[in-house]
Amino acid sequence: MTVTLDIWSLILFGIGFWMLMDGIIVGAMPAMVRRLMMQARDMSVDELRLVGLVCAAIGLGIVFLITGF
Repeated sequence: MTVTLDIWSLILFGIGFWMLMDGIIVGAMPAMVRRLMMQARDMSVDELRLVGLVCAAIGLGIVFLITGF
């Protein structure tokens, strides 16, 4: 089965899939998510920025691997 999506459909699919995964994680492990949110609240702005940039780089790498092959 092959599915071809234009760029806007792909973006909407990605957002929907992200929301699905986020909802499953929060629904299955609410106590852990609350602890992680409290830890993030106590982090400095520079630490949060570093974590965000690392996550963005990992995401970019995944997208590159998927589209490059």
